[in-house]
Amino acid sequence: MWYLYPGPRVLMADLNAVEGSWELQPVRNDLQDAWFAAGNPSADRIDYIFSTPLPVARAYKVPSDASDHDAVMSWVGLEPASAP
Repeated sequence: MWYLYPGPRVLMADLNAVEGSWELQPVRNDLQDAWFAAGNPSADRIDYIFSTPLPVARAYKVPSDASDHDAVMSWVGLEPASAP
């Protein structure tokens, strides 16, 4: 099971769920949303980057003609000791 791994974890996915969806709650209970960790306000998105408490420098949407929605990109550090 992925949650038994003691080190830093990052989950990136097109989850086809909006921010307030109940389907995201189990993930939100265990991992931080890089979007909000970067200080962004709510946004219309269905792609997510979640991680264990790690420093997040920034997160933003990337417009794309290859999909029906924008992608999400984030800079996440992998050193938990330096997390805010």
